[in-house]
Amino acid sequence: MGNDLWRKGDFVYHHDFVPEPELLADLENYRLTSAYPYSLFPNYIEKRTGMVNFSILGRDCPYAERERYGSWDKTAGERLRIQKELSRRYPQYDFVLGGSISIDITKKGCGKGQVASHLRGEYPEEEITFFGDKTLPGGNDYELTAALHLLPATKVVQVNSPDDVLTYLELHRQRPDRGRDHHLLRRPRGADAEGGLRPLLQRGLCSDRGGAGGRYPAAVYGEGGAYQH
Repeated sequence: MGNDLWRKGDFVYHHDFVPEPELLADLENYRLTSAYPYSLFPNYIEKRTGMVNFSILGRDCPYAERERYGSWDKTAGERLRIQKELSRRYPQYDFVLGGSISIDITKKGCGKGQVASHLRGEYPEEEITFFGDKTLPGGNDYELTAALHLLPATKVVQVNSPDDVLTYLELHRQRPDRGRDHHLLRRPRGADAEGGLRPLLQRGLCSDRGGAGGRYPAAVYGEGGAYQH
């Protein structure tokens, strides 16, 4: 979320977030009254730097259960309903859908969007490409998407997996003039799926030069057919 900033080993700022008891009680109540018909798991209110991540399912779930809840929620709309209700009840906070099972809660102005100006200040001349899987309104990448679109020489690419990011980067490296024209990008045959940037992409790391010895533009990697805004 960008609530801790260090530059070349020097501390710049820290934004903390301590949710009030009323909000925590509401989250507990949503969990208790959820209509989800399958098992729930621990770690459903996770306090992080400058934010709280809330998941009805619980973040300690197996991957198969994450997939099951995500599929159920697409029809039931539970997270979207909770997001809208909490946004009305607590207008001082932002509530955005995170991944497939959770909701990110931050103070206004302390979401991912705050990263944009710092990143542009650090790399004033370089093209910045942001890859995210929730870049549309309501998603937890949208705030950063909107902030980047206000800056020059930036581009946002919606992806669904780390492989989508690798595909885009490889295609951009081979034919940089075509990178802006492809709305659906397929993985090149024989491309390496296990090495290279994949570990970084899966951890959602930010590269100072886009990785691979500076072959790519400066990039912020989000979680993960890619299409561009």
